[in-house]
Amino acid sequence: LANSNATNSELKNKSFYLFSLASALSNKGQIYDMQGDNTNALLYDFKSLKLWEGLKDKLGIATCFNNIGLVYNNQGDIPKALEYHHKSLKISEEINDKTAIANSLNNIGGIYLNQGDTHKALENFNMSLKVSEEVKDSLGIANSLNSIGGVYQKFGDIKKTLEYYQKSLTMYEQIGDKMGTAYGLNNVASIYDSKKDYLKSLEYYKKSLKIQEEINDQYGIVYTLRNIAQTMLDNG
Repeated sequence: LANSNATNSELKNKSFYLFSLASALSNKGQIYDMQGDNTNALLYDFKSLKLWEGLKDKLGIATCFNNIGLVYNNQGDIPKALEYHHKSLKISEEINDKTAIANSLNNIGGIYLNQGDTHKALENFNMSLKVSEEVKDSLGIANSLNSIGGVYQKFGDIKKTLEYYQKSLTMYEQIGDKMGTAYGLNNVASIYDSKKDYLKSLEYYKKSLKIQEEINDQYGIVYTLRNIAQTMLDNG
């Protein structure tokens, strides 16, 4: 009995170690992804995936597939990106993780949108929104509303675009997502830009810039400053 307990304890300790290592490798992969180092991002994502598969941890596997899909998308390898996002979606459906399902659908929709397939994009974004609403996932809802706004912007439907961007922005503000709020403000500003309401546009860009400076979002600061400069040029 003593030996059996010792063995169980050793197995638990080993599993905990492997779980922690897989999480750490995944986090490192995401850091490389954010830095634009796709090669190392994939290297660490696949190392992490191997451990999750050994642990038979489906949520870990689904998350890894999702991360790998994002990196392939960054590389412009669309077939691979879709392949891994669909793999992630399949496992998320198997374990009925609604948040992960909605996330995968949103990512798949984003790829179709970038490829110009607006109808497939809208279909996936609407499915993502429905799932997020079922589980009352505010962040998921905000992301989907924002994505749907992007589709209507491609359609040239300014009224609907602004409606969805405003809804999304309100949700980001309610849940205290500062980065989401900053980019939401940028999106709303871009619509006022297209309407040639430059004063309103600058108002939203400046609100966005203030938040980005607060959270030290260097990429966001540069992005917004460029938008402000372009708006000022357009305004003459």
